[in-house]
Amino acid sequence: MANCKLGDLAVIIHAPDAPENLGAIVEVVQAVPGCPCGCTTGPCWMVTSKGRKLIGFNIFNMRMSADRVGILDSSLRPIRPQPDDAVDEIVKSAGVAPVTLTEIIAGEEVARG
Repeated sequence: MANCKLGDLAVIIHAPDAPENLGAIVEVVQAVPGCPCGCTTGPCWMVTSKGRKLIGFNIFNMRMSADRVGILDSSLRPIRPQPDDAVDEIVKSAGVAPVTLTEIIAGEEVARG
């Protein structure tokens, strides 16, 4: 099963051959039947950068700077809206009471008067 779907925004979480790409925000723009690098370890996407240039590889396996690259689905983490009652993993691990987005917004309205 794929992490991402067409149109998702995602963050690159795994890039052993191009560590400069780690943390880059990208948009998933096209499914690729087989990864451009030829690996067969899972679904692959064509992604476009939403900021800085990415490091990709051409047909001669030479590094290049690009706005659009192919990447394995497993190297991406989708960025999707969470429901108001979603609890962040860090909040769970800290053992503190979770605060919902609705409560935060209500608190801001009270603070503004």
